[in-house]
Amino acid sequence: MRTNIGKFTKIIFLLIFILGSIVQSSPASEKLFTLEKIQNGYRVHFKLPPLRFEVNPNLRRRIPFFNGGHLLPQPGKPMLPAAAVSLIIPRNSNPTIHILQKTTEELSNITIPSFPDTLVSTVKTGLTSGPVQDTKAEWFGVPVQTFKVYPLGYDSLRHTLRVIKEMVFEVKINAANFTIVPVPRPLSQAQVNLLKVEALNFNQVYFQTRPKPLRKVLSGWYNPNFQYVKFYVSTQNIFRVTYRDLVDSLGLPSNMNPEKFKIFYKGRQIPIEVMTQDSSRFQPGDGLRFYGDWNRGEHEFYDLYTDTSVYWFSYQGGKGERLPLKNVAPHGGFTAKSFYRKAHFEEDHIYYFGDNDLSIFSSGVSPGEGWIWERIYAGDAYAYTVRANNLTAGNWPDSLVIRLRGITNDAQNPDHHIRIYLNESRVGDFTFDGLQEYLFKAAIPEGLLKEGRNTVRIESAGDTGASRDAVYLDWMELYYHRAYVASGNFLLAQSPPGVKDSLVYFQFNNFHTPDIIVYDLTDSVRLDSLNIGAYGTDKYYVAFSDSITKPKQYLAEAASALKKPDRIILDRPSDLKSAQQGADYIIITAAPFIRQAEQLASYRESHNGFRTAVVDVQDIFDEFSYGIFSPPAIRDFLKYAYSNWEN
Repeated sequence: MRTNIGKFTKIIFLLIFILGSIVQSSPASEKLFTLEKIQNGYRVHFKLPPLRFEVNPNLRRRIPFFNGGHLLPQPGKPMLPAAAVSLIIPRNSNPTIHILQKTTEELSNITIPSFPDTLVSTVKTGLTSGPVQDTKAEWFGVPVQTFKVYPLGYDSLRHTLRVIKEMVFEVKINAANFTIVPVPRPLSQAQVNLLKVEALNFNQVYFQTRPKPLRKVLSGWYNPNFQYVKFYVSTQNIFRVTYRDLVDSLGLPSNMNPEKFKIFYKGRQIPIEVMTQDSSRFQPGDGLRFYGDWNRGEHEFYDLYTDTSVYWFSYQGGKGERLPLKNVAPHGGFTAKSFYRKAHFEEDHIYYFGDNDLSIFSSGVSPGEGWIWERIYAGDAYAYTVRANNLTAGNWPDSLVIRLRGITNDAQNPDHHIRIYLNESRVGDFTFDGLQEYLFKAAIPEGLLKEGRNTVRIESAGDTGASRDAVYLDWMELYYHRAYVASGNFLLAQSPPGVKDSLVYFQFNNFHTPDIIVYDLTDSVRLDSLNIGAYGTDKYYVAFSDSITKPKQYLAEAASALKKPDRIILDRPSDLKSAQQGADYIIITAAPFIRQAEQLASYRESHNGFRTAVVDVQDIFDEFSYGIFSPPAIRDFLKYAYSNWEN
């Protein structure tokens, strides 16, 4: 199951991100508050401006109001404005508030309406019984505490309004040098300008930049000064790339040295084959081969976002790794007749948002969330086709595995009853409860699994007595013995199950051309000294003997039928990890919108004084997810920029 919006074929978006998260107090605080620095903190003077009663256009109520005040909605509480002032205070200094004096008056015959009970209850107001409350935040890495002052209090029984006209309170700070504030990086002019407006004590503090830890600017494999070509791959094959693909189509230098050819996958260099007429010169007719695989999920069969992998070709720097040869000339051994194949079946038709619909609005993954194959309700029965090709006899039992999960939770326990049929024979009958995952596993009776098409039927009995009974189907897997028979000049095979520390004789049949190559994917070697022969009409086999000390996986293909990568693209160099990068305002966009994003960046530079950066999202994927489409790479980039860029 894919636990996010998976398999995007194309995404175009514009993301605007301002480094830092700011909770602003009103600039009018300068008129409401004055500040006095004292020995161990600050003394704050509050003076209430003239109070007036106005009809609020949004709430349509007549409420008290004063310049610089703002409403803090709380269901059922009186509609009274408050004021706020922010101070820059060192971390972990635990300031305390002491009210020294206040001047009050009481207004009679006052009716103050309350906020409706239907207001969203998650609005946090911080209202307390005291007139001052503080909250902590960080602006651009600067620790700030905002003090909310509540100068009005309403007595609904007596219809009186208590008014604090003036108040003096002290903020005592438990720090010897409370005017020295460590910050992670120098502040930009735009950040300084904002803090001057918002923090009342800006002119009394000094910012001390923490020394940066040493960091590695460039990853070990990517050099922004080199030229790269990206090979996009969405299948598991041996791939071939030719001189024509690289030089004629992309315009790479014709004098490239093949000894320097390298391919990287997810930051790791992989061994490749280079076929040349001259080992020091790449010329027409030459090419290279490499093993490539589609992008698999980290914890599941499919990746969360894409099946497409990206392999990076480079022709600069030192010599590249080459695929070793292994002599496997056939010379007897135990004859392998079949291998144990796992066939995975999964279709993504429905997106299940998880067990709690409220979590739709959260960026996190909710329990059970992801793409699913089918919802199955009480009384439903669904049939699915699964294929078992080149089926043969073996010593291990064939088996069927199905992943189901409950999506309703009834008081009845258990509340789900499922029956499983294979080719109309019942192979499973079980119950489970609530939102549990159920991984059904069953041995298949001999002779029940057929060559080619088979039918799995899943039936929800609906007889548990539960008022709600629904599960979802995620995927199915068949395990069966498969003969060493190629299909379409291709065979992905394993060593026989249970065989270890033995010499094994293999023969792969049903190739249509004799130019067969075999890779040992487990040890990353190409098998050499193969015995290739013909049988029947236009049919060929390949035979070899290999010493098996651990389970092995082999990939055999005809050289003339090798695929090219899905796409071959010249990389545009980027250097987002450079120590010289810096910005206050980052715009992330896709290539078609670069020009418009640059217009926005120019406006922000001239209008706000920001240093801006326009970043192509593909560059983020290239540097933070090895070129593979991965939205979490955007988050990783922003974390990196926040911690390392100058801003």
